[in-house]
Amino acid sequence: MVGQKNNLEFLQTCLDTGSFPRFLILTGPKGSGRKTLAKYIAKKCLHAYEIYPGMGVEAVREAIENSYRCAGITVYVFPDADKMSSQAKNALLKVTEEPPKQAYFIMTVESMNNTLATLKSRGTEIAMETYSNAELTEFRKPNNAMEELALDIAATPGQYLDLVAADAEKFYAFCEKVLDNIAAVTGVNAFKIGNNFKFKEDADGYDPVLFFECVKHICVQRARKSDSKEELVCLNETIKCTNSYSRELMMTGVKKDSTFDMWILAMRDIWKEVE
Repeated sequence: MVGQKNNLEFLQTCLDTGSFPRFLILTGPKGSGRKTLAKYIAKKCLHAYEIYPGMGVEAVREAIENSYRCAGITVYVFPDADKMSSQAKNALLKVTEEPPKQAYFIMTVESMNNTLATLKSRGTEIAMETYSNAELTEFRKPNNAMEELALDIAATPGQYLDLVAADAEKFYAFCEKVLDNIAAVTGVNAFKIGNNFKFKEDADGYDPVLFFECVKHICVQRARKSDSKEELVCLNETIKCTNSYSRELMMTGVKKDSTFDMWILAMRDIWKEVE
């Protein structure tokens, strides 16, 4: 398990004190290691058998029913549970009210905003920690300049792999081009930029969250070299605005393409100030 030092210490303390949570909610962006941590908890912490029931309401209900008949310690894992229907999430409430003696439950979600309030109040949240450059290097040592760039941009192991797959240097150049021309974007062309991205899992194109991560990296690099107060203000505003839209993209039910278009228009307004 790479990184997550504080989270692993917390889990060990729970084991040592006999207070290990029956219902865990692992939160963090795609590629942050939520599923890896869930597997670590099952195998290394609880030495248990793990089951992935699925996200349909009937699958959840069947898993809960079976959990009361477990012969040994069993961990039920629900990856990407923020995509569950409201009915499936409500079905999980039963185990928070009357936990089975031999079963533990783990949900992984991108954001707690996508979780029912009742589940949030009864579950124990573990937020995935950010990864240092050294930890990402431990995950996968870069072998060339392109992979070195991917390492510098990535915030999670998953992003690192995605950047390598997308050719980080080519992707970086694309991000710079968008940022450099953002002030001149017209209303019509603003929406054409979104054609380069995938807003659905089965679509082609760049990951918009990864794009936002790269934009923030570019802004930080430029801020270090800039001696223009006006440019520094715009770079700072770009980072803050991009962080906000990045969080919104991770929320369930949000129209990602529309959210991205709104980011484009917000960037245009910010950078018009330095035209």
